[in-house]
Amino acid sequence: MKLKHIYILLIYFFSLEILSIETKSYNFEDNKVKILLIEKKQNSLHLGLDFNLSKGWKIYWKHPGDSGMPPSLSIENKHIKNNITIRWPFPKELYEKSASITTRIYENHIIFPVYVELNDTRKIKSNKLRVKLDFQICKDLCIPISTVLEIDLPKNDFFSKKNYNLIKEFERNVPKHLEFLENSKNSLLTIHNKELLIKLQKNKFNIKKQKDFLVKAFFHNEKISTLRLKKVKESNKEITLTFIGEQSLKASNLSSSQSQVFLKINDTSYYWKQDYVNSSKVNANFFKILTIIIGAFLGGAILNFMPCVLPVLGLKINSFLKQLEVNNKRKIRLSCLSLVLGITFTFLLFSVFATILRILGKSVGWGMQFQNPIFLLAIIVILILFIMNLLGFFNIKVPIFINNFLFKNMMTKYNNMYLKNFFLGIFSTILATPCTAPFVGSAVSIALTQNYIITFLIFFTMAMGKSFPYIIFIFYPGVINFLPKPGKWLKHIKYFFAFLLFITLLWVVNLLLAINNSHIKNEIKNWEKFNYSNLENYIKDDITVFVDVTAKWCITCAVNKKLVLDTKEIVELFDKNNVKKVRADWTLKNENILLYLKKYNKFGVPFNILYSKNFPEGYIFNELLTKNQIKKVLNKTISQQPL
Repeated sequence: MKLKHIYILLIYFFSLEILSIETKSYNFEDNKVKILLIEKKQNSLHLGLDFNLSKGWKIYWKHPGDSGMPPSLSIENKHIKNNITIRWPFPKELYEKSASITTRIYENHIIFPVYVELNDTRKIKSNKLRVKLDFQICKDLCIPISTVLEIDLPKNDFFSKKNYNLIKEFERNVPKHLEFLENSKNSLLTIHNKELLIKLQKNKFNIKKQKDFLVKAFFHNEKISTLRLKKVKESNKEITLTFIGEQSLKASNLSSSQSQVFLKINDTSYYWKQDYVNSSKVNANFFKILTIIIGAFLGGAILNFMPCVLPVLGLKINSFLKQLEVNNKRKIRLSCLSLVLGITFTFLLFSVFATILRILGKSVGWGMQFQNPIFLLAIIVILILFIMNLLGFFNIKVPIFINNFLFKNMMTKYNNMYLKNFFLGIFSTILATPCTAPFVGSAVSIALTQNYIITFLIFFTMAMGKSFPYIIFIFYPGVINFLPKPGKWLKHIKYFFAFLLFITLLWVVNLLLAINNSHIKNEIKNWEKFNYSNLENYIKDDITVFVDVTAKWCITCAVNKKLVLDTKEIVELFDKNNVKKVRADWTLKNENILLYLKKYNKFGVPFNILYSKNFPEGYIFNELLTKNQIKKVLNKTISQQPL
C-alpha cells in the first residue's frame, strides 16, 4: 500500500472521530437531542440539554399538566456523586378541548440550561462524562425514551462562547423567583367554584405601557387538577388572572408548599409560591381554627365521663371529699395541679412525637397506636393494675427512690400524693385514647395537617378540656361541698368503676388477639375490599361508590356500622341505587390506606366518602354518620343536582 493511501485512510478515520465528537446526539424520527458544554470551572459544569424537534413533536415541562413526563437527568459515571439542576424555560400551554386536557410543552428547538456539581472529576475515566437522559416525546402517540449521552471534559477550565450564545436566550426565558410576593399581601387569591383568581399589583412588575403587554401564566398545585389561564383583566393598579379547571376547587388544597404561580409578562418570566389567601379566607381560617379549638376543649372535657376515664375522676372526687372533711383545701389544690400537669404533659408529648414524625417524613395518624402490640400490652397491664387496685387487692404506690429523688420533702409530708397524681394524670390520658375518636378524633386529624404551632395549640386545648374539672377544684375547692358525702355507697361505686375498666380490658385484649392473628376476620360481607386501582376505575366509569375506612379499635366506626351502615334501610338504599360499597380495614398497618387518607388531609378514622358523576372528587361525610345525611347526598347524586 502506498503512503498516499495510508494518509487518505488516516484522514478518513480521523474525520469520522471528529464527526462523532461534534454530532454526539440521540436521534429518533428526525428528532435530535445532545449535550452542550458551555463552561467547566473546577468541579462545576454549565451544560445545555439541546432538543431539536421535528414538526408536530413535543416534550414536556417539569409540571407537565394532565399528562406527560418531563425530561430527567442523572450521571452514570461510577464513584461520582452529583447534584444536577435543570433550569426550565417558560413553556407553551396546550389545551385539548375534546379531551379536556391541559398540558405544558416545548416544540421545535429548546435548550435546557443544566448545572452540575461534581465531587471529583479525576475519577472520570477518559475524561468522558456519561449522562443518562429519560424523557417522553409525543406526536400522535407518546413514546418513552431512555438513552445515555456522553460529553468530553477538558482537563482545565473551559468556556465556549459559541455554546453560550446558543443558550443565553433560553436562559433568559427561565422564570425569576419573586420572593417579595411570598408571605405578603401583594398577591391575593380567591376561589369561585371552578375559577381561581389572583390579583397582582402592577407596580411590582416592569410594565412600561399600561395597555401594551402580553401575559401568560400557569398555576401549579399537586392536589388539584390542572388549571389553565382563562382571562386577564387589568385596571390602573392591578392585574387579575383568572384560572379555570374542569372541577370545583377546594380551598383546603391550596397550601403554600404545593402552590406555585408562573407568570410571563412580555419577554420576562417570574414564579413565586402562592401562600396568601385574601382577607375573607384568612377570617374563615381563623373561625375554622377557633371552632376546632372549641371542639377539642369540649371533646377533652367529655373524655372524663367515658368508661376508660370515669373511674379516675370518681376516685379523685372521693379523695377530695375526704380531704374537705378535715378542711385541707391546700392539699386538694396541689393534688389537682399535679393531675393537670400529668394530663398536659402527656398531650404535649403526643404532639411532640407526632411533630417529629412529620418532620422526618414518617407516616403519622391518630389511632395508629392501636396497630402496635406493645402499646396494647402496656394498656392491658395498666388496666389490670387499676382494676386490682379498685377491688382492694393492693394500693398503687410510687417507689421510694423516685419519691426521694424528685419530691424529697413535699412527697414525704403528703405520702406520695402529688407524684402519684401526676402519673395518674398520665395514665388516665393514655387510657382515654380508645375513647377519643367520637369527640377529639376530628380535632387531632386536623391538628396533624396544620403548622406546628396550631398542632401544639390543639393538643394543649384538649389537655385543658380533660383537665377542666380539676382546674375548677384548683380555684374553687369548695365546689366539692355540693357533691354527695362519702359513705358505704362509695365501695359499690368502686366496684362499678372496676367493671367499666374490665369491659375496656376485654376490648383491648380482643384488639391484641386480632393483631397477633396476622389477619383480621373478614367482616366485610357484602362490601368490596379496598383497592385503589379498582376505585379509580369505578370513578372513571362514573359508578357511584361509597367508601368506608374503618378499624376494629375505632369506637365511632362501630357506632356508624350499628346505627347507620349495616341497617336494613341503608343497605336497601345502596342496593336500590346500585351503589358500589368499598370497605378499607385499617385495624392493621396498611400504607396504601394511610396514603389514601392523607390524600384528603385525614389522619384518622372513621372516614366516609361517596364518589359519583355529580361528585367526581368525592363528597366527604362527617365522622358521625346519619341516615338522613346519606339519603340527602344520594338523592342529589341521582338527580345530578349540586348540594
